[in-house]
Amino acid sequence: MPLISVIMSVYNDEKNLPEAVESILNQTFGDFEFIITEDCSKDKSLKLLRDYASKDKRIVLVENKENLKLTKNLNSMLGIAKGDLIARMDSDDISLPERFEKQVKIFKYNPEIDFVFTSTMLMDNEGNDLCESWRPNDIRKILDHMKYDSYIPHPTIMAKKDIFAKAGNYTEIKGYGQEDKELWEKFIANGVSFYYLNEILLRYRLNPSGISFNVRNYSKDEIYSYKKVNICIDNYQRVRAVQVYKNISGSIPLKYKLMLLIKFFTPNKLRFYKSVLVKKLHSKKA
Repeated sequence: MPLISVIMSVYNDEKNLPEAVESILNQTFGDFEFIITEDCSKDKSLKLLRDYASKDKRIVLVENKENLKLTKNLNSMLGIAKGDLIARMDSDDISLPERFEKQVKIFKYNPEIDFVFTSTMLMDNEGNDLCESWRPNDIRKILDHMKYDSYIPHPTIMAKKDIFAKAGNYTEIKGYGQEDKELWEKFIANGVSFYYLNEILLRYRLNPSGISFNVRNYSKDEIYSYKKVNICIDNYQRVRAVQVYKNISGSIPLKYKLMLLIKFFTPNKLRFYKSVLVKKLHSKKA
């Protein structure tokens, strides 16, 4: 039996899929099965995955007959996983070669730990590095903040398989990208022991197709350029924000340049606690 079961859902991601798959197959720690659910893509994702599966027996390819979406796919893959540990991966991200090796060591030398996650390097859709993701260094602060927002990057996690079943696995809920936060909250309630491995072990792609563009009068490219600078500011990396801005400032509308300027000069603590306050008020209204 493999020690790790890696689970990944794929839908229309032929552009980024090779880098994602190969970053797992080329891990320095190789005792894993790689369960991939192909969710009825309309591009060449399935063909690519069949080619990889024919060459590497660690790949377990699940070909859906209908599009079931991410949460159902994750729960289905948990149901067939054979490993004692579950690792998540997304089809547009890149795991660094030593990710599994370093995460497994945490479990080996700390048997009480149930769940390990890491830091990430945020990159744009073209694969250019933007900045490191920010979060508190204190695991207690990360968990306490969970009621407002998650600082745990979903595709970096590795966790003991049994804690998923005890929590009832992923719950299907409305809202993009909330299935992980909701599960982490159940883990916290169940007394799961979390560990933050404060090291960049995954490159996380900021994909324009995954960003809401409910903005009139501006193109997706213009707003995406704004988002690339904004994410550096949101992660408290002002120097890097300036570097990114210099390269793409011409494609950012004036209105959004002014918004970036205001955020840039707002003290970090004020921005952080203002964000918490806004999320508190929003949760009370919900």
